Amino acid sequence: HSFQYLWPSLPQIEQRAIPFLIVSWIITSTLFTRSFLRTWETVRRLDRALLVLLAAAIAAAVFSLFGPVGRATTVSITLCCATALLTTATGFAAWAGGFRAARFFMLAWIVFAVGVLTYALKSLGLLPSTPLTQQAMNVGTAVETVLISLALGDYILSLRRDQERTRAQERRQAEERGAKISEIRDLATSLSDVSKAMSGVMERLGRSSQDVAAALAEANSTVAEIERSAASVAGTAVRIADESKARSQGFGRGRSAMDSTAAAIARARTESDRIAAMSGALFSHVQEIDDVVG
Repeated sequence: HSFQYLWPSLPQIEQRAIPFLIVSWIITSTLFTRSFLRTWETVRRLDRALLVLLAAAIAAAVFSLFGPVGRATTVSITLCCATALLTTATGFAAWAGGFRAARFFMLAWIVFAVGVLTYALKSLGLLPSTPLTQQAMNVGTAVETVLISLALGDYILSLRRDQERTRAQERRQAEERGAKISEIRDLATSLSDVSKAMSGVMERLGRSSQDVAAALAEANSTVAEIERSAASVAGTAVRIADESKARSQGFGRGRSAMDSTAAAIARARTESDRIAAMSGALFSHVQEIDDVVG
């Protein structure tokens, strides 16, 4: 059609255009296959094969502009057959890997591959030139276009479903975050209430410790007073003993009275020692209470 409408008087351009446009189609088909099937993620080994085919097609495009026309045509048709087979295999591998839209893609390339192989075998002289073999590539291309359109539609639907699942997941995550934030707020409120209660308890404990400290101070003063009383009793006992000795020297007749007085003094001294011991024990207990309160 380009020769019919664009350069009808330039057959030399038409001779170069046929192999050049074939390899140009190989380049765009390979790029489309990689983009549609995302082969660098789904089928990495076949993706490397597609890259090799892409490089060969670029080299063939340059060769079709400057090399022998017959050889350039043969190279382009051979690459065309390899492209049909490789893209069909890539679509099957992607479909087997779980890429749902690849089923229409693979079917489209199967139909196209049949048309391309039929036309290629006719061009190479392996099949007779008939209306069927002459139009096999055109028919295969038309059917491929329809199936590729279905594949694109299915791919768009799968993208929409993925987006819906993503939005639903984001909504669930937002709800979970809201619930966690609400839980954290409730926990913060509870902690605030506990903190207030602890403050009241600490305040009451402070007042209690002050009362205990006052009681301890009073007990200390009482113990000191008891010690002073015990010392006074002891001093009195000593004076009584001295007076008794003096009287025993001066008055022999009061011997029996002195004995009674001496017994009373002994009892007073014993009682004074007992009071002193009790005071010491009481003071040690008060000291222990003071340590506990501290």
